[in-house]
Amino acid sequence: MGEVIAEFSNTYGDKDSAWVLVYPHWGDNRLVAIGAGLPPTANYELHPENIDLTLEVPAPKMFLVKPEHVEGLTALQELYPLGIASDYESKDTCESKGFIIFIVPPEGV
Repeated sequence: MGEVIAEFSNTYGDKDSAWVLVYPHWGDNRLVAIGAGLPPTANYELHPENIDLTLEVPAPKMFLVKPEHVEGLTALQELYPLGIASDYESKDTCESKGFIIFIVPPEGV
């Protein structure tokens, strides 16, 4: 997940406009930060009840979502109807490490 955030911030968006939607027992925020090339204190966590706070951040935006987090993905789609969701297949052979990348383009707000 950290590598995806790093790629997003290096090519399309900004490291401050990327989040990992919190879901029980999924992802370690410290490892995400390290993978993004930042100190482990950088915080990419976003609790579902705070999704609307992201409206204040300029687009483009990126959200990483556990596929089972249907409620969170639905909330993102309602808030950002022009957002684009795509599956990210993990390089690891473990099926449970894939996630959804939800991108909000500059005109998607």
